[in-house]
Amino acid sequence: MGSQIFPTPTTVSGTISSSYLPVNASSVLTDGQLVPALIASGTVVISGTANNINGPYGLAFDAQQNLWITNYSNSTLVRVASGTTTATVQISGTANNINGPFAPAFDAQQNLWITNYSNNTLVRVASGTTIATVQISGTANNINGPYGLAFDAQQNLWITSYFNNTLVRVASGTTTATVQISGTANNINGPDGLAFDAQQNLWIANFNNTLVRVASGTTTATVRISGTANNINGPNGLAFDAQQNLWITNYFNNTLVRVASGTTTATVQISGATNNISGPPYGLAFDAQQNLWIANYNNTLVRVASSSIFPTLGSGTYTTTITGTGGLAYLYTNNTGTVTLSGSSINQSYTVNSGVITTTAAFSGTTNATVTSTAYQPVVPTSLSLIASGGYPSSPALYVTSGNNTIIASRNDTGLISYSTNNGASWNSASMPQGSYTYSNAVGFYNGYFYAFTTGNGAYSTNGYTWSNFSAPGAQNGLFSFAVGNGVMLIGGNGAFSYSQAITTSPVNTGWTQNSSPGIYTTYYSQIAFGNGVFACVQQSSNPTVVYSYNGINWFTSSYSAPNTNGSYIALCFANGIFVAICGNDTSSTPAYGAWTPNPVTTAWTPLTMPARLSWNTLCFANGVFFCIASYTASAYSTNGYTWTSIANPNTLQSWYGVTYMNGYFVGTSSSYISANPGPSMSFVSNQQPFANLSYGIYNGPTTLH
Repeated sequence: MGSQIFPTPTTVSGTISSSYLPVNASSVLTDGQLVPALIASGTVVISGTANNINGPYGLAFDAQQNLWITNYSNSTLVRVASGTTTATVQISGTANNINGPFAPAFDAQQNLWITNYSNNTLVRVASGTTIATVQISGTANNINGPYGLAFDAQQNLWITSYFNNTLVRVASGTTTATVQISGTANNINGPDGLAFDAQQNLWIANFNNTLVRVASGTTTATVRISGTANNINGPNGLAFDAQQNLWITNYFNNTLVRVASGTTTATVQISGATNNISGPPYGLAFDAQQNLWIANYNNTLVRVASSSIFPTLGSGTYTTTITGTGGLAYLYTNNTGTVTLSGSSINQSYTVNSGVITTTAAFSGTTNATVTSTAYQPVVPTSLSLIASGGYPSSPALYVTSGNNTIIASRNDTGLISYSTNNGASWNSASMPQGSYTYSNAVGFYNGYFYAFTTGNGAYSTNGYTWSNFSAPGAQNGLFSFAVGNGVMLIGGNGAFSYSQAITTSPVNTGWTQNSSPGIYTTYYSQIAFGNGVFACVQQSSNPTVVYSYNGINWFTSSYSAPNTNGSYIALCFANGIFVAICGNDTSSTPAYGAWTPNPVTTAWTPLTMPARLSWNTLCFANGVFFCIASYTASAYSTNGYTWTSIANPNTLQSWYGVTYMNGYFVGTSSSYISANPGPSMSFVSNQQPFANLSYGIYNGPTTLH
């Protein structure tokens, strides 16, 4: 499960030999640095020219999780089908426009683009074909020793030209390469691999031992890490994991290094031929399960399991040796409970809330520390009680979200929205900027700001009652989905769709664009959810198609439809490493259905059964619990997303619709009543209300999924 793969870390300074991690290893750490995964070695998956691995350089996964490899030595393009270890040649030879291929990359339409280093060409293999056609050729067209390539969120293609030290861009839909940055004076010096982070900053590996970054929307390259002393030694390939840590292959000393998200320190993770990093290592890529694949030029394809990259500290007692002068202990844990670190100079207990450890511990000298961790204990609802029967605005509550100690709810009243500052116990009305319009759409909370939408406009607020307007082309009434991920914020549903890619600053009040042909809104779909690097939604029908998108703009039909049911899929959310979809329509005597999957692109859905109720509506996740509210008699909760327990609603005559989480309470809304489950007191930090782990670090705030 994703909660095991992507734990929330805590911290150490000094040297740590970690017997509780998957392997014993050592690494010097500094204050504030994430602990490296301390991987022993990679595992060879395919080896040798007889198995079509012949001087491999670049790697790329398609949407179906097939792995494509460029073999430089014999000018072939090979494919390893998902779940297999057999490489088959797809295109071969210069006559077929494969000539010393280096880097492959897929665009949003699943066309494969390849840089040919040997003859200065950029070629394209149309989706579903095995024919490579030249798109741009020659130094006169700014293709001069092409190495790396990557697509940004707008589907512009960026290429590094090694021989003349340039970064070029091919605008989406064109075949013209224009120079963006040039020369060593501008920090482009032997450019090789490149990759975009979630905020659309472009990172470039300069073979002269520098790692540089081009901030989103700019053409200035700044050096972030430099020199062999800082573990940058002939850098080649770059790839970001789901937590936005940057991984780099070093040519000259055969190492795999990692730059923790938000830092400028590169730490060695795997080193040397004995650990299967050799040849030297070139391209690298993460699959959907966050396993890391590496192309070694000595004719091996190596895989590092995600369980090694993202270890967790589970329940039990562990012993570790810490050497240093003082600092914090970075221990991987996914617990809600208590973690105790004790030893000759350490005696500190950490209170962990949703995997977040906020207390520091000091140490000095060499310490044999014992780490005791309680098992993860999700907080399950015990009952639902009525907390507000009057004072609520007369118009029915529609969509709800929470943040900044406030809950807001959209409604059908013109120019108004509802808010509560006391966990739903009482409500007030707030006037909206477009007073003649109805703000009846989904509402969201991201990075300290609430968002609400009406026809052609959006509004943002920090407190839920003072709102400012912004233009949101494509927004209209009836939009039931709000989601954030991979550098995109979007609102959509009912045939309309609006998105913004300007989310590097807050509030997100600029960059909104109407998508006139998103491809998925010609029919009704469930809410949109984002997780494991992909957006997804499910068709509201008994024959439900599943669609997905990596950028929130270009959508594709998954090979895996959701299971047929006796109702339409309504609710969808992502938490604990899985997407969970619930059907809304059933009868009080017939069980409802749903399904779950860790990845809608690569993995079939597994059916689940809900208790028999009328009209399941909204699904949320908080305190280790999925909670789904139904219109009348009861709601339900689940600790794993697929085994559900019924819980009675406080007033079975009301149409319960929205649900969110605030300060230890699940709060549900209806036309005139509010209910709450008074769960135990949990000390949540700002912006870690429900859905705080949607995308494991890319998305750091809650959202409304219905």
